[in-house]
Amino acid sequence: MIKLETERLLLRQLQDEDVEAVYAYRSDPDVARYQSSRLYTLEDAKLFVFELKETQLGTVGEWVQLGIILKNEQKLVGDVGIKLNGKQAKIGDIGYTVNPAYQNRGIAKEAVGLVLKTMFTEFDVHKIMATIDPRNIASERLLIHWGFHKEAVFRKHYWDKIDQAWQDEYVYGLLKNEFL
Repeated sequence: MIKLETERLLLRQLQDEDVEAVYAYRSDPDVARYQSSRLYTLEDAKLFVFELKETQLGTVGEWVQLGIILKNEQKLVGDVGIKLNGKQAKIGDIGYTVNPAYQNRGIAKEAVGLVLKTMFTEFDVHKIMATIDPRNIASERLLIHWGFHKEAVFRKHYWDKIDQAWQDEYVYGLLKNEFL
């Protein structure tokens, strides 16, 4: 089982008992609007957890979703996903979601920093990419904090099911030597 820790956070694989917490924050329209995978039902959350709970960090081509546990409350408050791409597994994608009740506390920043450090140092990843909705200003600030650079703008690139409109996407990238 994967376990990454900071003083206040534990990142670990999702477990069956996380389904309701995952559903609670990922089905929130203010969260779902910025997610490429929309979870609207409890059944969707069960499938999400079931499909991701066994994947191992470093697995090529598959998302590994780590639950963010706030240690002092022993509560799942979000998740961070990482996917390695290519035969050499040297380029990855990262995504993160935090329950709105726990946002603006530095939790995502701390969790993302821990995952970046782990991927760059223990898995020798060359580059990590993140794709965001430009309306998600907090997410963009988080990426800039860790040194990511905007590398692409995809205009009217995806259909937002909540707002019923085409939306832009920004792609950010961070090289290993820019982080370490």
